[in-house]
Amino acid sequence: MPVTVAATTTGAAPAPPPAPTLRDHFDVDAATGEMLFDNTAAFHAYAEARVVQHQTEKLQLGKSSAPQPCVYIYRGIVYDVTEFSSAHPGGAQIMLDYHGKDVSQVFHDEYNYHAHTTSALNMLLQYRVGRVRRVESAMTGQLGELENYQREELTAYPRMTGREMVYNDFVIHRDRGLVWQVMFLTLPQYMHMINTPIYVPYCRLFDWGLIEFFSRTKFWVVMVLWIPLSVFWTARGVLRDNTHVHPGWGSRLDAYLYLPNHNVVFRSYPGPVTPAMSSYIPAGTTDPDAIAAAQYRHAVAVSQFSVAAVVAVFLFGVALWTFMEYFIHRVIFHFERAIPEPIFDNPLCKLLHLLVHGIHHIIPMDPDRLVFPPALFVVASTLIYNGYGYLMTGSCLDVVAGGVVCGYVLYDEIHYLLHHRDPTDAYFKDLKKYHHAHHYVDDTRGYGISNKFWDIVFGTACKKN
Repeated sequence: MPVTVAATTTGAAPAPPPAPTLRDHFDVDAATGEMLFDNTAAFHAYAEARVVQHQTEKLQLGKSSAPQPCVYIYRGIVYDVTEFSSAHPGGAQIMLDYHGKDVSQVFHDEYNYHAHTTSALNMLLQYRVGRVRRVESAMTGQLGELENYQREELTAYPRMTGREMVYNDFVIHRDRGLVWQVMFLTLPQYMHMINTPIYVPYCRLFDWGLIEFFSRTKFWVVMVLWIPLSVFWTARGVLRDNTHVHPGWGSRLDAYLYLPNHNVVFRSYPGPVTPAMSSYIPAGTTDPDAIAAAQYRHAVAVSQFSVAAVVAVFLFGVALWTFMEYFIHRVIFHFERAIPEPIFDNPLCKLLHLLVHGIHHIIPMDPDRLVFPPALFVVASTLIYNGYGYLMTGSCLDVVAGGVVCGYVLYDEIHYLLHHRDPTDAYFKDLKKYHHAHHYVDDTRGYGISNKFWDIVFGTACKKN
């Protein structure tokens, strides 16, 4: 007889409660749109939720395209510095270590490698996103009695709006080209502006779209355009015969740099007939092929080609650039210190200064106004190459020029690294702090970008990172 099992009726399982969201940890100020946290516990919960959200996205996507979250309390105000962490002079990790904490004290702790300048504080203030109604002790990592902060509220300077940058006694309109506004500032106003670094994602320099487009340069453009030039000049120095054109140098350096060849790119033969080859070319010889053959025999006879010599001269060019880098930065980029104030107060002079270097000091973190624009480099490299032509010639000039251009490329890429990457190498970590000291502590020191050598030689090294 079949066994009948009585059906049992069970109620549906209760739905799990919805997972908490970031929005559950704060209210929104109706007047300002800022986040309002009831207390530090609510802020800590929000900070932890940000970390969980980031880790979840990382697992779901295989990798996270967004940087790790980084939010602080400073004097009762909440700041979200996530997008700035990779650019922090001390590296991103030291900022991430304080994620979700109150940094009111540690921000000014000179004895724990955390001292910050007024410029750094001003930059922090630009990342304000909310405030905490009741804040625990400002001593980072320690709990104290709850207290209400009754204090003067700090605000970022200059005050930023969607369309304006408001300074003490002048206003810059962000929707208009900066050039025509800055030209007609008074000299004290202009100097105040370039000595007050700000962080904005974009700042228009020119009103005309085409000029604005060419005023911006991606960091990789430098490598694409100028590494081939370095290779070209070096190759020309090695493959083009200058021993018969410049016999004086040919007996010294060119003989070690030229590799005798019959290439069709740098066609060396036939070339000018010089007295140095009188024993190779009989008087009255006019046949181009005979002249070419004799000149090639001369090159083979005098050539003492050495790869080591080519490398040494090339590296001399790289080293020469490091001095040029220092000299250009100190004397040309900062020419405001080298000319009388009445001359510098001229609108055209301020325009030139702004375009050459001033814009980089106003907005140091603008990635597209950091490396040399191609047009400016073409002019500069032409002047420099022809200038060195008075000091050296032939293969020596070309190989040195190749090294100088290579040094320039390294300089610009290191400069970009120091502003927009978080290096892990000890040398570049220290160099990043050093260069940011030039921007945010004392711009009369620290002119070296890729190295400190010439700053040490000339006594202009930064005294404090």
